[in-house]
Amino acid sequence: MIRALLIVYLSLSECLSLGEMNDPALKNARLDVSAAMEQRSAARWEYAPRLSVNAYAFHSLRPLVKVDATDILGTGDYARALSSHINELAYEFGMTPYFTMMDHGCFSMALAMQPLYAGGRIFNGNKLADLALEASRLQLSIKGRETAAAIEEKYFRIVSLQEKERTLEEAVKLVGNVEKDVRSAIAAGIACEADLLQVKLKQKELEGAAVKLRGGIRLAKMDLFNAIGYEYSYLGLGDIILSDSPQETRSPLELAVPEEGMSRPQESRLLELQVEGARLQKKMALGEYLPQVAIGAGYGYGDMTGLAHSDKTNALAFATVQIPITDIAKAVHTGRKHEYQVEKARNDQAYYEAQLELQVRALQLEMETAWDEVGIRREAVGVAEDSERRIRASFNAGMVSASDVLEVELSLQTAKEELLDAQLAYKKASMAYLRRCGKL
Repeated sequence: MIRALLIVYLSLSECLSLGEMNDPALKNARLDVSAAMEQRSAARWEYAPRLSVNAYAFHSLRPLVKVDATDILGTGDYARALSSHINELAYEFGMTPYFTMMDHGCFSMALAMQPLYAGGRIFNGNKLADLALEASRLQLSIKGRETAAAIEEKYFRIVSLQEKERTLEEAVKLVGNVEKDVRSAIAAGIACEADLLQVKLKQKELEGAAVKLRGGIRLAKMDLFNAIGYEYSYLGLGDIILSDSPQETRSPLELAVPEEGMSRPQESRLLELQVEGARLQKKMALGEYLPQVAIGAGYGYGDMTGLAHSDKTNALAFATVQIPITDIAKAVHTGRKHEYQVEKARNDQAYYEAQLELQVRALQLEMETAWDEVGIRREAVGVAEDSERRIRASFNAGMVSASDVLEVELSLQTAKEELLDAQLAYKKASMAYLRRCGKL
């Protein structure tokens, strides 16, 4: 049964789009952004009144309150006489000489409290939530950049292997041509069977290398497709071709970004947020030692006395002011502690800002060096091709052996592979530089 071949071409942009949608780290980073948005929304509710409903009910074995005449009049002689007289009258008329209440009851209230001032913690808490949301978005952008760089690395590694596979196929064809030339030379009496054996051994060596290279390409494709969430079958890996080339025609001089054209790195803004966050944390901590002011109102129902004619509903309004006095010394030490944290964040910012500038320059230098390497390797290929033509002409004239031809063919193959590696290195270096400058 012949399987119909359906060749699929994947570009780098398609792989980057798939990676952006399916990369687990990016999915989690987007969830962090969503969580930060919810946290900010929750912080906004701190400005709103706090509403609550409370309910309470009880039933006691004995009344919690029992009052008789001595509790009101005292225990003096006159009070005792009057209490005794009251007891006699109560028994005479079938009444109890004492009063009880709170053997059972219930209570419920709806309460609303509006904080007017909480030491600045509500305002600063909302600013912290805003900072956290911005930081999570920056982290998402940074993670997207890192993911794109990783996908590019995997993509161009496969492209490079594909190019090496083509180079190896060309080498196999060239050795095949050498075999024909050697057979002709043997027939002409200017070569021997040993020369033909060397050629055949070289053919088998190249065929074995091609088998290993194809296996490496399959594994590299599986690694890339797993990273970007691209569905594939193991048998169909050979039908998926990565179409972009690592060759870059623009020089570093054309790609160089002027200072005014560079985008500010997200890491730089993150460092600013770290300093600002440390300042707000200090304000939040000190806010616990500042006065707290709130007003409120409540309306409730209660039956705690058991009196039939008592009013069981009521409303109230209140205001609270809390001024911590004994914590002043503690607040001083807390403020110093957080000031040290702010200073630490400033030190980190100064150091890493300089490191970010160094990183841009290092990437630019790496790009320029890789470009120079491409030029050197391209010249090496030209030298190897010229040498191959001269040696082959000498072989046809019977002046050199087949081993010399094989050696120069191997040198040409190595030079082409080194050129591909240099082109791939330049492609990676130029894209890393442009991405750091905000141009990708």
